[in-house]
Amino acid sequence: MGLELTYTLGDLDAASALLIQVAQDRVERGEELWPPRSLTPERLERHYPRPGWRVAWHGGEAVGAYVLLGADPLFWPDDPPGEAAYLQKLGVHPGWQGRGLSHTLPKPAPWAAAFCDSTRRRSGPGCGRCTRRRASGRWTWCRPAPGGWR
Repeated sequence: MGLELTYTLGDLDAASALLIQVAQDRVERGEELWPPRSLTPERLERHYPRPGWRVAWHGGEAVGAYVLLGADPLFWPDDPPGEAAYLQKLGVHPGWQGRGLSHTLPKPAPWAAAFCDSTRRRSGPGCGRCTRRRASGRWTWCRPAPGGWR
């Protein structure tokens, strides 16, 4: 891609502002994903701790955001904490969509290995790399990352 990104960690205010823009854009297109009112910093922090938030910046503009969790008991209640890094609330600024950022944002993250000693990551149904288990319909492992987070 060749796009130079920098990241801030724990910047929940910037993440919230970006996710609200993403949500409003989707509502305008008739594709509501998250209600914009559910994306305030206060609401997000109830379920997603501040240290897990990552915001990607290009030239001073927030272009993407997501949160990494060490456990996800709502969707993966049987998995012990620390088994995987769970990627949630991935959003790309509407003006930057269509450039492959949803695939690029989590990859150049050397700090991800320190966040979770797992060699796998999990995400929700929209990540494009997940498959469904036949019997349960649950989302399964995303691509394993040998040797840690790629």
